Amino acid sequence: MAIVLLTLADNIAFKVSNPIDNHLKETSKKKRKGKEAGRKMISDLTEAHKNLSTQKNEYEKYARILDQSQAESDRVNHLNELYSSNKIKKKLDSDKKKAEQCEKRYRKATDKAMGLERKLFDTEMPAILKDFEAIERQRLGLVKIGMINFTESVRQSLPKIITICEEVQANVSDSIPDQDLNAWILGKKTGKEKNEQRVEYEPYSSKYKCCMREGSTTPSANNNVDNNNDFNNNNNNNVNNYCNSSSSTSSKKHSYVA
Repeated sequence: MAIVLLTLADNIAFKVSNPIDNHLKETSKKKRKGKEAGRKMISDLTEAHKNLSTQKNEYEKYARILDQSQAESDRVNHLNELYSSNKIKKKLDSDKKKAEQCEKRYRKATDKAMGLERKLFDTEMPAILKDFEAIERQRLGLVKIGMINFTESVRQSLPKIITICEEVQANVSDSIPDQDLNAWILGKKTGKEKNEQRVEYEPYSSKYKCCMREGSTTPSANNNVDNNNDFNNNNNNNVNNYCNSSSSTSSKKHSYVA
């Protein structure tokens, strides 16, 4: 079962996920640069529109002032007021100069905004979006192929998986856990009788220079402990045998699963 599933996982990785992951890695740099360029164009155009609005308002302001100065100059010339005409002429020239400077800045701001609009709407941004579209079409094509390969890999693995599952189910259905364990315990029994003489506290005897049971005339503590140690060792060996045997039996019974 493990080999079948590992083979299936390898096929899915090789035929499905790896091609898509590789495509994403190969195109990530181009997409990142495209996004950065697009954001910069939008940001630059936003700033250009703000500056254009400011320069336009400034130009309109001084253009209106120039209109007033020109109207005043025309009025004075019509009335032939010599003193006033020289003063108004100087003001008219100054206002005209300021208006021309504002118009020049306004034209420059307009040209810059128009150039950025061409980049955003006509040249650079459409090219970036076209590249993005091609990358996405290629990715969707890989996804389609990957899903076809995925279903084909699963379809090829299913018969093997079903066969293994049927074998496992048959073996498990035929087993009787209680009988299996009882048979194993019976086979592992040593046949030795339990030691009926258990340990107990034995006071020290000055006469015999050792610990002895109450009413006893012969030392027995060491013998009892040794006997019990032997019994415990036998039990430990049985437990170890059970663990090793169970592991071995399980491995043999289901070796075909791997």
